[in-house]
Amino acid sequence: MKQWGSWRGVTAAVFALGLSHSFAQQWKAELPAVEKAGVYRIVLSPEMVGRSQAILGDLRIMNEEGQEVPWLVEFGDHDTFSDTLIDFEVLRNESGPRRTIVDFVPPSPDFITEVIHLQFKNAIVTKELDLRGSYDGEHWYFIKGERLDLTGDPESTYTMRILYAPKNDYGYYRLAINDSLSAPLKVLSVKWKKATRNRSAGMQGVSMPWTRTDSAGRTWLRVQSPYMIAMDGLDIVVEDRRYQRQCYIEVPLKRSTRMPLELPQGRVESFTIGSNQAWSPAFRALRMDTFNIVIHNGDDQPLKIARLEYRQRKRTLIAELNPACVTRSLPAIRRGHRLITTDPLQRQAA
Repeated sequence: MKQWGSWRGVTAAVFALGLSHSFAQQWKAELPAVEKAGVYRIVLSPEMVGRSQAILGDLRIMNEEGQEVPWLVEFGDHDTFSDTLIDFEVLRNESGPRRTIVDFVPPSPDFITEVIHLQFKNAIVTKELDLRGSYDGEHWYFIKGERLDLTGDPESTYTMRILYAPKNDYGYYRLAINDSLSAPLKVLSVKWKKATRNRSAGMQGVSMPWTRTDSAGRTWLRVQSPYMIAMDGLDIVVEDRRYQRQCYIEVPLKRSTRMPLELPQGRVESFTIGSNQAWSPAFRALRMDTFNIVIHNGDDQPLKIARLEYRQRKRTLIAELNPACVTRSLPAIRRGHRLITTDPLQRQAA
């Protein structure tokens, strides 16, 4: 990525026009020089994206005669997510005269257990089960009891059930199934779901300026940007080793001129963050300049937030540029601004 001062000359200028479309409302960034005429990719900076309309309808590429250069826009792909079921380590799987006991451990000391996937040999039966936790594998504490209804899977020789439990950080877990009314069930495995985030080259991470306020049970991360943030995803980098929190994004509503009190804030997105999660919340093109990220801590300690970034789909203009086109030097130029890159394309690829 080349810095602003290293380019020799200017080929064109990209304008983000204001609502009035007057010269005073224009925001301009110069393009780096090109050596020869051709079709180029112009990756817009997050600031240029934020200062333009959502669909870039007010964005122009101009030559020195004030003529518009035609362009097409290309949006980068979103990050993708995939899930994989992975076995807990089972220490014991035994059936006695009246109950079946399955002891298992989480994959790491930092793991928070909340959703358990149980795999049984195909059966049609109703039983009672309970889940317990232990710190040492000897003293057990009740977590949850549940009625297990298996109706059989006509497409397979086994059946799956999901056990939702209150989040816990025990080092050992025990699943006890009551077999007093029928023969024991065959428990094949106990699994957890690993979520994997596949970062797309069409997305970029951008740091946000933020301030923090903690109160009873909540943390507010206040974001105020000088321009609109086009946010397709969010990364909250936490230093804590083990955590899980419910969060939401709220946008302050405008203060009423007739009322002395500020109007309630509007909630726009809700999501969960956790040390078990390999993903971050994904959104569909939120556009905001001032908002709060509210984290519900409950009785837990506030999280140690190291960094806050938003994920943005790259907006790329595809345009045919000519080295002979040179922009006039205008006072609207924001010195120090730069585009991220320009990559020449083959003409037939446009």
